[in-house]
Amino acid sequence: MRAVPTAARALAERRSGTVSLGHNRLSIRSLHGIAGATALSGALAGYQIDTADGTQASLIELTAGGSCRVVVTRDPARRAAALAAVLTLALFGDSGDIG
Repeated sequence: MRAVPTAARALAERRSGTVSLGHNRLSIRSLHGIAGATALSGALAGYQIDTADGTQASLIELTAGGSCRVVVTRDPARRAAALAAVLTLALFGDSGDIG
């Protein structure tokens, strides 16, 4: 994961990265939007994981209190890579998320 440049006054510290499994390369980006809000939150709301063609493969929601919700694609060709990306975040975390 690496920092994504944002405006100087932005609260959100966006992060992005990639995970590869076999021929699948997935992009990971942090989510800071909250439904109904016009600005991004400084707090991490979750992560979106997309395939190389931009198709959403997984979504991790961290706004459910002490638990997290994970949705992973049912597409068998992309499911293993999407699970690998989720597990990578679970095992290694986001080095930019300190505190």
